[in-house]
Amino acid sequence: MNQSVLILYTSRTGFTARYAKWLGEALTAPVYALDDKSCPLLDAYDLILCGGGIYGQELSGIKEFRRLEKRHPSARFLYFATGVRPATEAVRRQLMDYNFPHRSQADFFYLRGGLDPEKLDSNQKTLLSLYKAMLKRRKVLSAEDAHMLELLDHSSDFTSQDELAPLLAYLTQEGVREGGAKPQRP
Repeated sequence: MNQSVLILYTSRTGFTARYAKWLGEALTAPVYALDDKSCPLLDAYDLILCGGGIYGQELSGIKEFRRLEKRHPSARFLYFATGVRPATEAVRRQLMDYNFPHRSQADFFYLRGGLDPEKLDSNQKTLLSLYKAMLKRRKVLSAEDAHMLELLDHSSDFTSQDELAPLLAYLTQEGVREGGAKPQRP
């Protein structure tokens, strides 16, 4: 049976949208924003890649993605998140544990995106200010936290198609090929 792929995403600052577009090009798969009313019926797809930005530790769109997953139990859902933190295994595991405590580690990928404070709403800007204040109050900062504190003061863009390599390698290993098709099994 061939496996068809659909990419759904939510993006506030454009970083997740960029990765979703690149994934769509690499897999020759359709790409839709989560709130796009012209999105086709999900029942027509076997694999749905869901992406969103990380705000705090939460994957943007997670509640709607979970509702879709419950409504379409025959489809496999795989998730990717974007954020300003470096794409390390420790960051991926932390986000995985927070957003998907009962899922396989292989179902979640983290891609380094960026930060564009100008595109954040007032609530997000407030949370960002509180996070910066919390970091500044710490007596001892880890190297990662010191780096984050520097990043939070200006816009940054770390998106790169190279960030997609682990996700695309995983999909290839799973048999998903260009065009979203999976070869028939005997």
